[in-house]
Amino acid sequence: MAVQQKQKDADLLAREKEIQRKEEEVEKQKKNTNDVVQEKLATERIKLKAEAEKEAERKVQLELKDAQSQNQEMTKKLEETQKNELELRRKTRELEEKERNADLELERRLDEERNQVFTKAKQASDEEHRLKQLESEKQMDGLKQTIEELKRKSEQGSMQIQGEVQEEDLKASLQREFPTDTFTDVPTGKSGADLVQTVVTRSGVIAGTILWESKNTKKWGGDWLGKLKDDQVVAKADLCSIVSQCMPEGLVNFGCMENVWVSDYKCAKAAAAVLRHHLIELAQLKGTQVGQDEKMAVIYSYLTSPQFKNRMQSIVGAFQSMKVQLDKEKTAMQRIWSRREKEMDRMIGNTVGMYGDLQGLMGTALPTISNLELDEGEPEEGEDLGSVPQIAI
Repeated sequence: MAVQQKQKDADLLAREKEIQRKEEEVEKQKKNTNDVVQEKLATERIKLKAEAEKEAERKVQLELKDAQSQNQEMTKKLEETQKNELELRRKTRELEEKERNADLELERRLDEERNQVFTKAKQASDEEHRLKQLESEKQMDGLKQTIEELKRKSEQGSMQIQGEVQEEDLKASLQREFPTDTFTDVPTGKSGADLVQTVVTRSGVIAGTILWESKNTKKWGGDWLGKLKDDQVVAKADLCSIVSQCMPEGLVNFGCMENVWVSDYKCAKAAAAVLRHHLIELAQLKGTQVGQDEKMAVIYSYLTSPQFKNRMQSIVGAFQSMKVQLDKEKTAMQRIWSRREKEMDRMIGNTVGMYGDLQGLMGTALPTISNLELDEGEPEEGEDLGSVPQIAI
C-alpha cells in the first residue's frame, strides 16, 4: 500500500509539473501574440494616417483647383465685359465723330437744313445744367438753392438774376456758334430788347440784323410781342425773336406769332441758324438779282408762312425724338453695367473668402495666389489698417 501511494504521489507531481510547463508555454505564446498584434496595430495606424493625409491633401488640391477655375472664369468674364464696353465706347465715338463731321450745307437746299439743325441743336441739350450752374454762381450772396418754383415765387430779385444769366448765356452761345457776327448788348434799365445780332457773311458782307429778347419767367406775357415789334422799329432790325423758358399757348418749341419769331431756350441756336440763313439768302438776292423788293416780299412771306413753321416744328420734333431714344439707351446701359459690377464684386468676395478659409486650415502648405495677397509695403497683421487693400484682378 505504501508503495502504491508513493507511486500515485510521484505521478501526481509529474502531472503538476507538466501542467505548469504547459501553462508557461501558453503564457509565452500569449506574450508573443500580443507583441505581434501591437506591431500590426502600429503598422495599420501609420498606414491609415498616411492614407488620411493623402486623402486630405487630395481634397484640398481639388478645392484649390476649383477656386482657381472660378477665378479664371471670373477674370474671363471681366475681360469680356471690358471688351464689350470698349467696343460700345468705340462705336459711340465713331457716331459722335460722324455727327460732328457731317457737312450739312444749309445754304443750298432747305432739305439739307434738317441735318445742320440736328447737329447744332444737339449741343443745346446739355445747356440746361450749365445754365443752372451759372445761375447758382450769380446767387453767391448767401441765398440757398431751392426748388425753382419756390425760388421764383419767394424771391423776385432772383428772377432778374435768372434773366441776366440766360441773357448772358444766350449771347455767349450765339457768339460761339456764329463767330463772324457781331453782338451788341442793350444796357440794363434802357428801353429796348436785350441783344442785337448783326449777321456778317464769310466774305464780310453785312446781311442784316436780328433783335433778340430773352425771357425767363413761368408765364407768357401778353404784351411781349407788341413791345418787341416797337423795339424792332427803333432798332431798324430785319427780324426779331423772343427766347423764352415758357411758350405761348398753341406753340411748341419754335414758331412765328404776329411776325415775331418765338422759340424755347433749347432751340434758340437752331432758330438763330435758320433766321441767319435766310437773311444771308436775302442779302444774296439783293446783290445779284433784279426786283429786290419783290424777292424780299417773297422770302418774308415764306418766313411768316405756315409751311415754314410746320417745317421747323417737324425738324425740332424729330430732334426731340432722337434725344429721348438716346437717353433711354444711356439709362439701359448704365443699369446693365451696374448689375454686372455687383455680380463681379460678389464673385470676388466669395473667392477671397474661400481662399482665406483654406489658408486658415492649411497654413503655409497652401500655394500662394499673388492676386489675392497684399502688395509689398502694405500694413501687416497688427499694424494700423487705414483702408482695405485692393485685390488685383
